[in-house]
Amino acid sequence: MLKYKIIASLVAIVVLAVVAEKIVFTTSTVAIRSDPKKIFVNSSSPVKVTVVPLNRLGFNVPFDRLNGKFVVRDGVDKIRVEKVMNNGLVFAPGHIAGRVVILYYAANLAFPVEIVLRIESAAVASADSTSFSHS
Repeated sequence: MLKYKIIASLVAIVVLAVVAEKIVFTTSTVAIRSDPKKIFVNSSSPVKVTVVPLNRLGFNVPFDRLNGKFVVRDGVDKIRVEKVMNNGLVFAPGHIAGRVVILYYAANLAFPVEIVLRIESAAVASADSTSFSHS
């Protein structure tokens, strides 16, 4: 009887380990984080974009590092890249407003991740900050 309990316990441990590996320790999607959220032309503060691996539960994947590369597809003239890391990119916005499209390629992702950022002009920033009252 003890022999069957040991075998059943080992089978349960193996099943739990396989389930945990598939659900908790495997990257199923990624989250893109931009700091700051709004990017303005000629901003003095650099913009940091990071790619974070997420598991099936929506949490950061423990012990996982994405090793990938960033490629600026559209809007190369709108930004100045300052630093490139495995899962992050730091850049400064240039003098031109518009859309920047960055592709992130990683070995453990099936498809490249497309990151679309909008660089806004100072006129748009001032129009957003003004409040209008209507009577």
